[in-house]
Amino acid sequence: MGSFDCALYLRRSKEDRERSAGHRQAWYPCWDSNPGFRLRRPALYPLSYRGRCPPKGVRQADRGAFGRDNAHRVRSLTYYSKGAVAHHPHRRPRNPAMPSSIRANIEEVRRRIARAAEGSGRSPMDVTLVAATKYTDPARIRQAFQAGVTHFGENRVQEAQRKLEQLHDIRGKTTWHMIGHLQANKARASIQVFDIIQSVDSLHLGQRLDRLRETIMPVLLEVNVAGETTKTGFAPEEVSQAADQLARCTNLDVRGLMTMAPAADDLEDVRWVFRTTRELAQSLGLSELSMGMTGDFEVAVEEGATIVRVGRAIFGER
Repeated sequence: MGSFDCALYLRRSKEDRERSAGHRQAWYPCWDSNPGFRLRRPALYPLSYRGRCPPKGVRQADRGAFGRDNAHRVRSLTYYSKGAVAHHPHRRPRNPAMPSSIRANIEEVRRRIARAAEGSGRSPMDVTLVAATKYTDPARIRQAFQAGVTHFGENRVQEAQRKLEQLHDIRGKTTWHMIGHLQANKARASIQVFDIIQSVDSLHLGQRLDRLRETIMPVLLEVNVAGETTKTGFAPEEVSQAADQLARCTNLDVRGLMTMAPAADDLEDVRWVFRTTRELAQSLGLSELSMGMTGDFEVAVEEGATIVRVGRAIFGER
């Protein structure tokens, strides 16, 4: 059975209640004790429960939904072939953007990338958009995929594992990037989850990945160009030696550099970070440059970024 939307008309006036007191035909939805509010079958209770305590067994937190004052907050209930989902009137999703706005956000980000690329004499096709999924639930990641995004970046190995369990049907159609700090003790798990690791920030980590990997793994070297103590990565003067040593690893393909610029009110104040990273990559003969996030990706594209990591501009504030 396909899905359909059952609009609920709730009478609230005293006259309506008195007129329908004899026999009540309408029904009122409630939530069972399942914390995810996913019902095995439609759980409906008579409208006569409105204004009184709900049936025994309904969670205390949900009882307010049965009061007259809260009746207007419930608008619809959607049924699915495998059950029904009822949304609690007092709970809101962590990320405020709706599916339609996710698609619109992606289109806007792509337009901004295109303007920045064309303004610097490059093709927009030279820039890969990686949707940063930190704190984003799998359903919203799926919506981004349906809007055309195929590259996703995650900051933590465990989070990527959890999300991919629910996205297994699109796993083969997507590319997953490790973009957060990677601890050496998570290296074994990371090579099983990610397709590319952008945050190799030490020789020890790179060599460990090489030992654990049985096939070639694309990697980027993280560079701390601005010298921020709160960020990891090679110092610019260390990158050349590190790239030479990791290039000898049998199972690593060092493709480029990754960097993060400091936060700044004026983006011109951080342009030098991206320019320095580009010049460093060119001196090493590396082709990939992952730089630029929601607040500064346009400047990064103007300075040669081939990969941008965008989260908030797609999924909304976290």
